[in-house]
Amino acid sequence: MAAEYDGKVVFRVEDFGDSPVADKLGVDKYPAIFIDDVLVATPDDFYDWEGQETPGRYTPWREQAGRDRFVADLKRMVELRLNNGDLEGKEFDSSDLAKTAVQLPDLTLQDLDGNTLTTGDLDGQVVVVEFWASWCPPCKGTIEWLPQLGRRYGEDVTVLALAVQSEEEQVRGMVANSGDGMRVAMASLEITEAFGSVMAVPTLIVFDQQGRASSVFYGAPPDLHKRVGEAVAGLLRDGT
Repeated sequence: MAAEYDGKVVFRVEDFGDSPVADKLGVDKYPAIFIDDVLVATPDDFYDWEGQETPGRYTPWREQAGRDRFVADLKRMVELRLNNGDLEGKEFDSSDLAKTAVQLPDLTLQDLDGNTLTTGDLDGQVVVVEFWASWCPPCKGTIEWLPQLGRRYGEDVTVLALAVQSEEEQVRGMVANSGDGMRVAMASLEITEAFGSVMAVPTLIVFDQQGRASSVFYGAPPDLHKRVGEAVAGLLRDGT
């Protein structure tokens, strides 16, 4: 079943047992919301499961505020789709970032090595922030590649891999062989909201040396690494 928004087909409902998009992204529960091949909401967003570390961002779903938050987020992502074309791998300049943080937010977090990192520690650096999940197959290649980006540029670039809706043990297993070049931390609900209530995974945001959002990428298309590398190299070259 397809639906139209402003005269354009923007979403369809699939048989969950026969969904190529769900298979590609490793989703085996519902409800799951996709726009193009980008996963923008998972079951954990709507529920507060027993053992879930943080409540879903749309809970309590029975209350109007949770449903309003979902509608606002979905509308934002649909509008990005309609205004800018395919979401997957799409790069937006800061004027198109909508509610995504246009400035690196003030934050204090502890990485998986137990080291504390603050926004002040990142002054003068290009900062690459990747929101990912251990259950997200497209995230795997990006997480394996990001440390190479960090090692290439050393102290000029900091790469932050922030895991959302994931078990810490699984996250540790996935990054165990990453070596240096990337800081990995668990992203609480407060952290994701500080970056503009990040919806899709993977989402990668590049901030310039002044902490301004330069570009954001949704999904993991084949040329993602090349495009992110070019964005980072351009900022370092221009010194802006």
